[in-house]
Amino acid sequence: MGEAPAELEVIDEPGMQVEESSTQWNPMPASEFFSTIGADNNFKVPTQSKSRPPETILIPSLEANNGPVIPVYSFSKKTTKYEIEEIQKAADNALKGKNPNMDDPYFVAEVLEELTSRRIDLISNGYYKKAQEVIDKINEIRNLFKKQDFIKYRESYIENLKNRCSQQHDYIKELQKTSKERLENKKAEAQQQMDRLFERQEQQRDALISDWQSPAKLRQFNKQSPELLQYKYLEKLTALVGDLAVAEEMKHKNARLEKEETAERYRMMTDEFEKARKSLDIALDQEFKNNRQQLQNEIAIVEENNRIELERAREKNIYLNKLLKEEQFAFREAKKKLDKTPRIMPLNNTIPMLQRTGTNINKKNMFKYNQADKINSNPLNLPPLIVKPKKQRKLSSSFK
Repeated sequence: MGEAPAELEVIDEPGMQVEESSTQWNPMPASEFFSTIGADNNFKVPTQSKSRPPETILIPSLEANNGPVIPVYSFSKKTTKYEIEEIQKAADNALKGKNPNMDDPYFVAEVLEELTSRRIDLISNGYYKKAQEVIDKINEIRNLFKKQDFIKYRESYIENLKNRCSQQHDYIKELQKTSKERLENKKAEAQQQMDRLFERQEQQRDALISDWQSPAKLRQFNKQSPELLQYKYLEKLTALVGDLAVAEEMKHKNARLEKEETAERYRMMTDEFEKARKSLDIALDQEFKNNRQQLQNEIAIVEENNRIELERAREKNIYLNKLLKEEQFAFREAKKKLDKTPRIMPLNNTIPMLQRTGTNINKKNMFKYNQADKINSNPLNLPPLIVKPKKQRKLSSSFK
């Protein structure tokens, strides 16, 4: 067959998918199909050109009226940033002993697919010795890639560990500084709270004294008793009736009673004031004590959190340094083994860092691989048959 029709939709995404053409197509009768693909009735895959046209694959199907018909499907060319000439040149150089650049895993994958295609073609054509050489080269490239990929990965991993150790060391220094500042700020904040509390409590004490010194509060204690007022009233009446001697005597007596009553009321006022002030002092002292204890607990929590955070940071630093030493030692030992035995790693058909199919074979090579077991059914090229002259026989009859 030739190249695929231009109007066919082409697909080449991970996972085998086929898609019918977006345009109308006409079925091909089976007789015409088999006459097209050749006498041996084998599928023919067109040779890949330099522009990598899509490979057309014909898949038989059944049609109710016309019998077997052949719908045409097509796989697209692979989207790649490398030209086919570059891939083929790298494959040729690899077979000559110059391995491809291992820095780009996708380029390595393209070269391996090209070599895989050649291996399948060689096996199909019976060149088994050359096919084995290609297989050996594929395995060699895979081993070299895995070795270089392993070394790069371990070097990158160890470098990352070094950076993490350095960052953790700097983090511990910064954490020590911030922890100290955090504790100092907490203590300063606590002291400010206690100062504000002390000032407020002093204002409450001053307010109590001012309240007890107010005229309204004094009137609760400086009122004369009804008895004293009664005696003073009798004193005035006695003086008015003219009994001045008795009035003078009652005057001295009332003065003494007023003095005694004043002293008693002052004592009562003083006792009530001291009682109120003592009650206020007890409440304020308890409030001060509770607030101080609460702030001390908060400071202790900050100290404990700082200690735990710093301890965890140091433990992580110890772990990272230990892990770094172990990884460096393991990497040195692994490199020694790689230098002695290049194939110490288990091999498979996949290439690391590539999200490809499980066998790392593209659809074209997969199709060729599936068709590689088809044998040529053409007739054997026999020489012409050599016929010896036959013997002359005489006819003898037994009917006589």
